[in-house]
Amino acid sequence: MAILSKQEFVDKYGMSATTYHRRMKKLRETECFNMAYSAVTNKEIIIDTDLYDQWRMWYAHNKNAARPIKPRDWLAGKRW
Repeated sequence: MAILSKQEFVDKYGMSATTYHRRMKKLRETECFNMAYSAVTNKEIIIDTDLYDQWRMWYAHNKNAARPIKPRDWLAGKRW
Protein backbone atom coordinates (compact mmCIF):
# COMPACT_ATOMS: atom_id res chain seq x y z
CA MET A 1 0.00 0.00 0.00
CA ALA A 2 1.23 3.45 -0.83
CA ILE A 3 0.32 6.73 0.82
CA LEU A 4 0.21 9.26 -1.97
CA SER A 5 -1.02 12.77 -2.48
CA LYS A 6 -3.42 13.27 -5.34
CA GLN A 7 -0.66 14.75 -7.50
CA GLU A 8 1.76 11.90 -6.76
CA PHE A 9 -0.92 9.37 -7.69
CA VAL A 10 -1.75 11.22 -10.91
CA ASP A 11 1.95 11.40 -11.82
CA LYS A 12 2.58 7.74 -11.00
CA TYR A 13 -0.24 6.52 -13.24
CA GLY A 14 0.16 9.26 -15.87
CA MET A 15 -3.42 10.49 -15.90
CA SER A 16 -5.06 13.87 -16.14
CA ALA A 17 -6.92 15.38 -13.20
CA THR A 18 -10.22 14.65 -14.95
CA THR A 19 -9.33 11.00 -15.44
CA TYR A 20 -8.25 10.78 -11.80
CA HIS A 21 -11.59 12.09 -10.55
CA ARG A 22 -13.58 9.85 -12.91
CA ARG A 23 -11.66 6.72 -11.88
CA MET A 24 -11.80 7.49 -8.16
CA LYS A 25 -15.57 7.97 -8.44
CA LYS A 26 -15.94 4.59 -10.15
CA LEU A 27 -13.56 2.96 -7.66
CA ARG A 28 -15.49 4.30 -4.65
CA GLU A 29 -18.78 3.05 -6.15
CA THR A 30 -17.51 -0.50 -6.63
CA GLU A 31 -18.22 -3.07 -3.94
CA CYS A 32 -15.07 -4.55 -2.33
CA PHE A 33 -12.73 -2.16 -4.14
CA ASN A 34 -14.05 0.99 -2.45
CA MET A 35 -11.78 0.36 0.53
CA ALA A 36 -8.78 1.15 -1.71
CA TYR A 37 -9.54 4.88 -1.37
CA SER A 38 -9.51 6.81 1.87
CA ALA A 39 -9.59 10.60 2.13
CA VAL A 40 -7.83 11.87 5.24
CA THR A 41 -8.36 15.48 4.14
CA ASN A 42 -9.28 16.96 0.79
CA LYS A 43 -5.55 17.22 -0.06
CA GLU A 44 -4.27 14.05 1.55
CA ILE A 45 -5.48 10.68 0.41
CA ILE A 46 -4.47 7.12 1.09
CA ILE A 47 -4.77 4.74 -1.81
CA ASP A 48 -4.00 1.05 -1.62
CA THR A 49 -2.25 0.85 -4.97
CA ASP A 50 -2.30 -2.96 -4.97
CA LEU A 51 -6.08 -2.99 -4.66
CA TYR A 52 -6.36 -0.15 -7.19
CA ASP A 53 -4.37 -2.22 -9.70
CA GLN A 54 -6.70 -5.18 -9.08
CA TRP A 55 -9.67 -2.89 -9.67
CA ARG A 56 -8.17 -1.71 -12.99
CA MET A 57 -7.75 -5.30 -14.17
CA TRP A 58 -11.28 -6.20 -13.02
CA TYR A 59 -12.75 -3.10 -14.68
CA ALA A 60 -10.91 -3.75 -17.95
CA HIS A 61 -12.09 -7.36 -17.96
CA ASN A 62 -15.72 -6.49 -17.28
CA LYS A 63 -15.85 -3.54 -19.65
CA ASN A 64 -16.64 -5.72 -22.67
CA ALA A 65 -17.20 -9.10 -21.05
CA ALA A 66 -20.14 -11.20 -22.11
CA ARG A 67 -20.29 -12.61 -18.56
CA PRO A 68 -19.08 -9.99 -16.08
CA ILE A 69 -17.38 -11.16 -12.91
CA LYS A 70 -18.46 -9.77 -9.54
CA PRO A 71 -15.78 -7.90 -7.57
CA ARG A 72 -15.89 -10.40 -4.70
CA ASP A 73 -15.32 -13.30 -7.12
CA TRP A 74 -12.47 -11.46 -8.85
CA LEU A 75 -10.67 -10.92 -5.54
CA ALA A 76 -11.18 -14.61 -4.70
CA GLY A 77 -9.35 -15.53 -7.90
CA LYS A 78 -12.31 -16.59 -10.05
CA ARG A 79 -11.71 -15.28 -13.55
CA TRP A 80 -14.22 -17.24 -15.65
